Amino acid sequence: MSFMDSYLVYERRIRSLNAGTKLGQLRLMPLSSCIEHKTPLRICDYELQRPELEATEEMWKVYFLKGRRSDTRDYARLAAAMRSLTMNTKLWWSGIGQNLVEA
Repeated sequence: MSFMDSYLVYERRIRSLNAGTKLGQLRLMPLSSCIEHKTPLRICDYELQRPELEATEEMWKVYFLKGRRSDTRDYARLAAAMRSLTMNTKLWWSGIGQNLVEA
Protein backbone atom coordinates (compact mmCIF):
# COMPACT_ATOMS: atom_id res chain seq x y z
CA MET A 1 0.00 0.00 0.00
CA SER A 2 2.74 2.42 -0.99
CA PHE A 3 0.23 5.02 -2.20
CA MET A 4 -1.33 5.44 1.23
CA ASP A 5 2.09 5.38 2.92
CA SER A 6 3.26 8.20 0.65
CA TYR A 7 0.13 10.22 1.31
CA LEU A 8 0.45 9.81 5.09
CA VAL A 9 4.09 11.01 4.93
CA TYR A 10 2.97 14.00 2.85
CA GLU A 11 0.13 14.77 5.28
CA ARG A 12 2.44 14.57 8.30
CA ARG A 13 4.96 16.92 6.67
CA ILE A 14 2.33 19.51 5.76
CA ARG A 15 0.87 19.42 9.28
CA SER A 16 4.36 19.77 10.80
CA LEU A 17 5.20 22.72 8.55
CA ASN A 18 1.90 24.39 9.41
CA ALA A 19 2.49 23.87 13.13
CA GLY A 20 6.01 25.32 12.94
CA THR A 21 5.29 28.52 11.03
CA LYS A 22 3.11 31.53 11.69
CA LEU A 23 3.61 33.21 8.32
CA GLY A 24 1.12 31.23 6.30
CA GLN A 25 -0.56 27.89 6.16
CA LEU A 26 0.05 25.30 3.46
CA ARG A 27 -3.07 23.61 2.16
CA LEU A 28 -3.25 19.86 2.38
CA MET A 29 -4.27 18.36 -0.95
CA PRO A 30 -7.33 16.11 -0.54
CA LEU A 31 -6.66 12.41 -0.84
CA SER A 32 -9.07 12.06 -3.75
CA SER A 33 -7.04 14.64 -5.72
CA CYS A 34 -3.95 12.43 -5.50
CA ILE A 35 -5.62 9.51 -7.28
CA GLU A 36 -5.60 8.98 -11.06
CA HIS A 37 -8.86 10.52 -12.32
CA LYS A 38 -10.60 7.31 -13.47
CA THR A 39 -9.85 5.34 -10.31
CA PRO A 40 -12.23 7.24 -7.97
CA LEU A 41 -15.08 6.66 -10.41
CA ARG A 42 -14.53 2.89 -10.37
CA ILE A 43 -14.04 2.77 -6.61
CA CYS A 44 -17.21 4.79 -6.01
CA ASP A 45 -19.25 2.70 -8.42
CA TYR A 46 -18.11 -0.77 -7.34
CA GLU A 47 -16.72 -0.49 -3.80
CA LEU A 48 -18.39 2.48 -2.09
CA GLN A 49 -21.58 2.15 -4.17
CA ARG A 50 -22.31 5.87 -4.26
CA PRO A 51 -21.74 8.78 -6.66
CA GLU A 52 -18.25 10.27 -6.61
CA LEU A 53 -19.53 13.64 -5.38
CA GLU A 54 -20.95 11.98 -2.24
CA ALA A 55 -17.62 10.38 -1.24
CA THR A 56 -16.02 12.31 1.61
CA GLU A 57 -12.33 12.65 2.49
CA GLU A 58 -12.92 10.40 5.49
CA MET A 59 -14.43 7.68 3.27
CA TRP A 60 -11.32 7.74 1.07
CA LYS A 61 -9.01 7.43 4.08
CA VAL A 62 -11.02 4.53 5.50
CA TYR A 63 -11.09 2.81 2.09
CA PHE A 64 -7.33 3.00 1.53
CA LEU A 65 -6.33 2.29 5.13
CA LYS A 66 -8.56 -0.81 5.11
CA GLY A 67 -6.12 -2.31 2.59
CA ARG A 68 -3.36 -2.31 5.20
CA ARG A 69 -5.19 -4.77 7.46
CA SER A 70 -5.06 -8.41 6.53
CA ASP A 71 -7.74 -10.75 7.73
CA THR A 72 -6.40 -14.29 8.08
CA ARG A 73 -9.95 -15.61 8.20
CA ASP A 74 -10.35 -14.65 4.55
CA TYR A 75 -7.27 -16.69 3.64
CA ALA A 76 -8.51 -19.66 5.65
CA ARG A 77 -11.89 -19.48 3.90
CA LEU A 78 -10.15 -19.26 0.53
CA ALA A 79 -7.92 -22.25 1.33
CA ALA A 80 -10.96 -24.30 2.36
CA ALA A 81 -12.76 -23.42 -0.87
CA MET A 82 -9.66 -24.29 -2.93
CA ARG A 83 -9.42 -27.77 -1.38
CA SER A 84 -12.81 -28.68 -2.80
CA LEU A 85 -11.84 -27.71 -6.36
CA THR A 86 -10.81 -30.42 -8.79
CA MET A 87 -9.67 -30.37 -12.37
CA ASN A 88 -10.47 -32.94 -15.02
CA THR A 89 -7.13 -33.57 -16.74
CA LYS A 90 -8.46 -36.12 -19.20
CA LEU A 91 -8.59 -34.61 -22.67
CA TRP A 92 -11.90 -35.11 -24.42
CA TRP A 93 -10.20 -35.47 -27.80
CA SER A 94 -7.54 -37.98 -26.66
CA GLY A 95 -9.69 -40.92 -27.75
CA ILE A 96 -10.32 -39.35 -31.18
CA GLY A 97 -6.63 -39.32 -32.11
CA GLN A 98 -6.22 -42.91 -31.02
CA ASN A 99 -9.15 -44.01 -33.19
CA LEU A 100 -7.67 -42.23 -36.24
CA VAL A 101 -4.31 -43.98 -35.82
CA GLU A 102 -5.95 -47.40 -35.53
CA ALA A 103 -8.09 -46.87 -38.66
